[in-house]
Amino acid sequence: MIGMMQSLPRDRLAWTWLAAVYTALIAGTAIATLALLSRNVDLGQELWPDAQTGPQAVYAWRGGAILGYTSGSEVGHICALLAGLLAVRAVKARAWRAGLAVAVLAGTVLALVNLSLAWWKASPQLAQLAGPALYGTVDPGLRHHICVIVAIMLVFTSYLVFAAVGYFLGLKRRNKATLVLLAALLVAAPYSHFIAATILTPRVGL
Repeated sequence: MIGMMQSLPRDRLAWTWLAAVYTALIAGTAIATLALLSRNVDLGQELWPDAQTGPQAVYAWRGGAILGYTSGSEVGHICALLAGLLAVRAVKARAWRAGLAVAVLAGTVLALVNLSLAWWKASPQLAQLAGPALYGTVDPGLRHHICVIVAIMLVFTSYLVFAAVGYFLGLKRRNKATLVLLAALLVAAPYSHFIAATILTPRVGL
């Protein structure tokens, strides 16, 4: 721990700049979570439009639940990647283990902000969507929908992965391959929770 603290920047202006940028990443994740929530719930249900049977109605609700409870991760994962890049500025390159720990911690905070806000705001809406028509089949408490919990865990883990990848990308020299990989990750990040929904939702056993 002492070595980690010694490796952090001592300049107050540098600390202020790093804190300001990271605070902006947290705020961006929180705003995206709230702003995109209703859209994501609707989008998740539209993955199975015109549900006719009981299982189809469950799939539609699960799709809304997965995208609702992970709302904002499409922006949050990008913020985690940028937080990893930011950790390179916070910790000396030779102390890479400390830098990785800082990056993963930053990603964890972003994940907790995203998922706790999404859970708080999405729960009432999803409970209302379950309604009498799905009573006994759809449990808003998720007791019968482990797939939703799995999707949340995958999204949480992705935050840590994106932060770690961002950190290691920041350590590398700025060559074309690194820039292409960074661009690909920034494009792919918004689709991670959507892919989780399409893969997990149809599985009745989950």
